[in-house]
Amino acid sequence: MKNKKFYLYLFIFNIILFALISCNIKSPLKSIEVLGEQPRDLQGEPKNLDIKSVENKNEDNLFFTGENLYKNFKINYNTNNTELNDMFAELIIPIEWELISPTIYDDIELLLSVNYIYKNNERIGWTGYYSYQIYYEAEDNYRSIFTDLMVSNHYNWDNNFNWIKKDDSSGTAVCKIYKTLFENGKTAAESQIIYNSGILSYSKNLMRYIFIEIYEGFITDEEVQSIAESIKLFAINK
Repeated sequence: MKNKKFYLYLFIFNIILFALISCNIKSPLKSIEVLGEQPRDLQGEPKNLDIKSVENKNEDNLFFTGENLYKNFKINYNTNNTELNDMFAELIIPIEWELISPTIYDDIELLLSVNYIYKNNERIGWTGYYSYQIYYEAEDNYRSIFTDLMVSNHYNWDNNFNWIKKDDSSGTAVCKIYKTLFENGKTAAESQIIYNSGILSYSKNLMRYIFIEIYEGFITDEEVQSIAESIKLFAINK
């Protein structure tokens, strides 16, 4: 019975999503797909990035997990909504990583509070946040929490999903992101398919989740696990 209700709610969501697209309204799902598109080169990337060298880092903030060197980090996710509290995540990231916020936000980047992830001046991923709703009798199903990331045919986070930690009010998981790299003149079947690494973390108290996507070849499974284990979400009271 529970499964039938969940799939009914999912069916209704898909109808609403189709209606939004048909009316030429920017949907959250389509926005996430567009922002998640990987650069094939560095053309159009920000110039003169303020990437600080390892030597300039506070040594007290650095530590090893296994054979990898990490640093403690804090990511702010600003809601830009007077009715919602801003939030931030505390986590560890590899020492070479830096997060760069867009100098000028467009509407969607502002909505999702986007930060792009760089390593040695090359963009290797991105992170943002999104709000979610609890579906009756499906609140513990991860697809009902991360719905916007689970329904696309060409950009889908519902692969090898695995909870790393979970309790009654929060949870963090890792997954693989199925992505079609469309090329001009080619169909989806003719285009390249890759699997990027994803980290998802939600809070029932905040009714929001964050997502982190790292492009294929730029992170190990051990690093994904370590980052996921470290994530904690907090509200910033206004």
